[in-house]
Amino acid sequence: MQKQEQDEQLKQRYAGFWIRSLAAVIDIAILFCIWLMPRIILFGDAWPVHFRSTPSDDWSNGWLWWDASLIMAAPFIAVVWFWLRFGATPGKMVLRLKVVDADTGEKLRPGQVIIRCVGYVISFLVTGIGVLSILFAKRKQGWHDQMADTVVVKSNSGLMTNFRGKTKDAPTSKPLVQR
Repeated sequence: MQKQEQDEQLKQRYAGFWIRSLAAVIDIAILFCIWLMPRIILFGDAWPVHFRSTPSDDWSNGWLWWDASLIMAAPFIAVVWFWLRFGATPGKMVLRLKVVDADTGEKLRPGQVIIRCVGYVISFLVTGIGVLSILFAKRKQGWHDQMADTVVVKSNSGLMTNFRGKTKDAPTSKPLVQR
């Protein structure tokens, strides 16, 4: 396929700010259910009871360091795994979105995934302007997308992607009224 044809196909399928925001809300809800809900049930809130003791005790015994590191690292590790394995987080899969290489439309390379993660942090650190730039960018890219040379596109597959990484063709819907 020629580069110009591929660019035209991707252009028609770029995912905008609002659908990507909805995907992020779905991801956060899933993360809440998997990560924080059990903690709330077990400990009465998001932090174990012993964290409410003197702060120096928690930090000195190493438990708080371990827990805080895990809370921050787990979502990044999960996102990296999902992007490498499926090209999308669960929220994007539900909405049939996919993160692809901006030049080739192919699956992300590991380097792109790492740059995209770092780019997310930078995009949010600058008062979220890097993410809001999706609203105005020609290819609907945030700073993290531009840094990693990626785009988010509407895909024909979403939930149809199984956990072995194989994609089945999504069923096509027929119009309700034939004209």
